[in-house]
Amino acid sequence: MINIFLNGKKSSIDKSINIHDFIISQGLNDKMIAVAVNMKIIHKNEYKKIFIIENDKLEIVRPVGGG
Repeated sequence: MINIFLNGKKSSIDKSINIHDFIISQGLNDKMIAVAVNMKIIHKNEYKKIFIIENDKLEIVRPVGGG
């Protein structure tokens, strides 16, 4: 098990996977989200290249409209 923090909450994943696969495993659509790993914003073209490792801090956010 790999321990991570997802949006400030402790979580775990079975093995190291890339950001793209993690997003899919969470049931999210990568077109409408922004991802940061350890406070660094990750560009969408890097999602398949960057792997989540022990104690990574992921922030996944969606834009919210309103007035």
